[in-house]
Amino acid sequence: MMLSPRAAAVLLAGFFLLPGCGDSDDDDDDDKGDDTAEDGDDGGDDGGDDGGDDGGDDGGDDTAEPPFAPQAGHWTFTGGELLSDTCQYDADDIPVGEGSGMTIALTSGTGFTIQIDSDSVQHPCTWDEAQNFTCTPAYSQSSLSSEGLDNAYIEAYLTFSGNFQATGLVNTSIQVDIDCGGDSTECDLAEFFGDVEFPCGASFAAYGQAD
Repeated sequence: MMLSPRAAAVLLAGFFLLPGCGDSDDDDDDDKGDDTAEDGDDGGDDGGDDGGDDGGDDGGDDTAEPPFAPQAGHWTFTGGELLSDTCQYDADDIPVGEGSGMTIALTSGTGFTIQIDSDSVQHPCTWDEAQNFTCTPAYSQSSLSSEGLDNAYIEAYLTFSGNFQATGLVNTSIQVDIDCGGDSTECDLAEFFGDVEFPCGASFAAYGQAD
């Protein structure tokens, strides 16, 4: 066990006082004087140390910054852009952009959820000490029966991540990974008519601020 500097000083002071207990009765008066002086020294030391320790500790606690947390409530996206794309996305198909928004709800010390305005899904996320955040990928599946492909479907994973520059300012990255499932022949037809090769992916940037 390691002693703090203050605890070590108290133990050493007690150790050096012990030999005085073995002096003869003839030295009682001297001992009393010594004890008085030593008591005075102890009082001064204790008072000075206690005052300094208490004042220093209290002052440090009062000035400590509160832990970071993003602002809860509605946020508005001020802009967005397509960063990469192998799925033949149209610029108008960006999931979030200027004027759209999301709602952030805090769930724990470093946890929160994101819900895009146009969606009912709440995406669980966490942030770290650098204010970077990642979210659990969300899975969705859509039938291609409306395209005449009754035995094929599109499956997609949507992932949010990014960084909070401040409690009310965020840069968000959105990654979409898409594949075709079901009948392989119908998936081939989906690739042909969609002019896309599965699996494919696209990434977007979105910039937002708290309302």
